[in-house]
Amino acid sequence: MRVLVATVFAIPHVGGASTHIELLVSMLRRHGVYKGLLCGNDLDRTSLKKLGYLLSRLVNADTARVRSLKDSAMRMAELIAGSEIAKNDGDRVIHCHDPLATCAALRSGVKRAVVVQTVHGPWSKESRGNGAVAGCRFDRAIRELEEEAFAGVHLLLPVDRGQADILRDEYGVPANRIRVIENAVDVDVLTEGPGTPFNRTLPERYFLVPRRLVPKNGVEFAIRGFARTGRSDVGLVIAGDGYLRADLEALSRELNVRASVIFLGDVPRVELLKIVRGSHAVIVPSVPANGVVEATSFSVLEAMAVGVPVIGSAIGGIVEIIPDGSIGFLTPPGDTEAIASAMESVLSADDGTRATIVKNALARVRDRFGSEVWIKRVLASYRDSIDGVEAWSTMFSRGRLP
Repeated sequence: MRVLVATVFAIPHVGGASTHIELLVSMLRRHGVYKGLLCGNDLDRTSLKKLGYLLSRLVNADTARVRSLKDSAMRMAELIAGSEIAKNDGDRVIHCHDPLATCAALRSGVKRAVVVQTVHGPWSKESRGNGAVAGCRFDRAIRELEEEAFAGVHLLLPVDRGQADILRDEYGVPANRIRVIENAVDVDVLTEGPGTPFNRTLPERYFLVPRRLVPKNGVEFAIRGFARTGRSDVGLVIAGDGYLRADLEALSRELNVRASVIFLGDVPRVELLKIVRGSHAVIVPSVPANGVVEATSFSVLEAMAVGVPVIGSAIGGIVEIIPDGSIGFLTPPGDTEAIASAMESVLSADDGTRATIVKNALARVRDRFGSEVWIKRVLASYRDSIDGVEAWSTMFSRGRLP
């Protein structure tokens, strides 16, 4: 078996999808089936930017973004058609991580290759959460890519049950082409040690919110909850950037906590893990927004893996990771009083209580979300898809299809 990984997005980038893909590449290498990665880095971004600029001047930005999508899909299809995996016989898998890459794989003309896609979240809804206008040409173009990808792909691998429900209920994907495989982390790598400390001065004790500053991540509610505690002996560190930053900075001033709230902006993952290790707890205050609900959060998994308690919203994939209070602290989404109470519980917990939560959380990650458990499920999904395609081809060649 040989596996090509494909995505239109640059790797690495700040975000869970990049973390997922980097781990996948590492594990495929370890199991000897990795054949390469095609990603946004391989596209001719200079030409696309020039074309987009011209179109935005001559027509409008919406038209430019749609043309960029179409050109990216065409270029990705060409790259897949010219890749090593297209030149070899045998069992071949193209594992995509967004609908554009999936459409490119389906359009590439590579014969007898199984195409699977991990669904990290509904791209059309995510784009609206990042500022795209519902119903605009760009929004419709993404939806069309999703529909084409989900109709043609051999198997879809949503990262939680919520994503599976969306595929079934909103896109009409049959259950036999959906297999939930949650996100995972390499616990051994994460627990190797703290390494060098983060090279910026942070409070002696702080809560960390490692989130992009967009509506679904609910950073507003972490700030409001922190303000409710009235604490001056602890800080709130926000690692991430986004178009809500100015509004959130204004909110922290309005609530008179600006001096205790530190906005770091985007932080490279290796640096972010140092900040996670130094925190008193990690807060993941996600809320439903624009039809998007938090999946199996890497922020939650990584914090649990390195021994830091988590305060998370009781929604989506977070409750699949933290089923009860013995593993972490769950709060209703958007409930600032509950967040404040959870922060106080973490601060007042004695060493024994904290150690028990940390121990239970680490065991939970190892048993359910560890990388070896995960890659076995991924490889099994490839094999099942290959076997299914071969069985279909055999029936077709013998005229046994209905």
